[in-house]
Amino acid sequence: MSIRAIISRLIVREAIFPFLLCAAFFVLYVHTLSPGLLTADNGEFQLVGVLLGVAHPPGFPLYTMLAHAASLLPLGDDPAWRINLLSAAISVATLLLVYLTTRKLTGSIAAGLLAAAVLGISTTFWAQATTANIRSLTAFFAALAIFALAADHRPQTADRRPQTANDYWRPADGRRRSTVPLLALALSLGLTHHLSLAFMAAVFGIALLWQRPSLWREPREWLWPGLAAVAGLLPLLYLPWRAAVGAYNAPADLTTLNGFLYHVLAQGFRGDFFYFMEPALLWERLRVMGNVLTFQWNGWLLAAAVFGLIVAFWRDRWLGFLLGGSFAVHAFITATYRAPQTVEYMLPAYVPLAICVGMAVHPQITQILDRWSAVGGRPSAVGGQWSAVARSLLLVGLATAVLLQAVDRY
Repeated sequence: MSIRAIISRLIVREAIFPFLLCAAFFVLYVHTLSPGLLTADNGEFQLVGVLLGVAHPPGFPLYTMLAHAASLLPLGDDPAWRINLLSAAISVATLLLVYLTTRKLTGSIAAGLLAAAVLGISTTFWAQATTANIRSLTAFFAALAIFALAADHRPQTADRRPQTANDYWRPADGRRRSTVPLLALALSLGLTHHLSLAFMAAVFGIALLWQRPSLWREPREWLWPGLAAVAGLLPLLYLPWRAAVGAYNAPADLTTLNGFLYHVLAQGFRGDFFYFMEPALLWERLRVMGNVLTFQWNGWLLAAAVFGLIVAFWRDRWLGFLLGGSFAVHAFITATYRAPQTVEYMLPAYVPLAICVGMAVHPQITQILDRWSAVGGRPSAVGGQWSAVARSLLLVGLATAVLLQAVDRY
């Protein structure tokens, strides 16, 4: 077989599965899409999107511009329906990032597909994919940040898979290309979209410095990430511009510095963070988070997420910190936040949890199973065959659990 044929086969192999995944979920989300104008915040986002107005604090300028662009698409008869469609597109893009991240971390296409499917059929992620909302874009930026960190990571364990299996994005010349600018852009756009991502961003920042401790001593490496971060702030200019022309729902003082900061920083909601910090109330709120998770997934998938997190720590402490830390921090902040939409505020935390499910079927879990079946301290041939079969059964079982939940949620 020629080199060109081999390359073509690899490209098809890498592209066909995520393409089918995205197509299937996009069709599913469009089929279950809300048909038109909605109530409450969802309707507000549709209205300001069509009119290029200003939404309630923090304003969501990037989403508003995207919603306006979606409303102009030559699809359907209703601009409100087109803005609902935007959520489906953003959600599918998030699933693609989850697939690529898990594929990179595990070297397994099956694990990537499983992680993306687990997120795609979770109750709230699916619901948000069918309505105009700003939560789907928040989850997208969380997924983009994790993707950027994972794409730039090299596992430190001695027993990892061959380099080629985990590093299929590495260029042919072998040079390492940093994704730190992509991380900076994701966090900057994410924070200008919704400040609640600041807490996950702190975990991402620690993970970055853990990953590249010399970054502090490399000022020349700061240029492109700095420019990317500044570029991520540009959507904020939309707010004073639209206020200056008297756009719909724009506060009169939005063109002043104090009015701008008050709106962008959502200072009217500043007392809502860490609201439930009294020990008795905090414990009750943390118990609610368990209820939130069982509302998202069945018990088999939640158990797989826990097992996958253990595998992540076993494989690489950095990876365990990234996935477990980002989930735990956002879940804790959501538990202390005074808002009724708890399941929606948790949306970014569902991203690392879904990746953990993919880690549960990491090809190297056979090594864990081999140790359990070892005879005299040494893995046996029978044990090796058993562990491979056990991983295959686990993959089939989790895929079945995803299918059953998808039918139930539908």
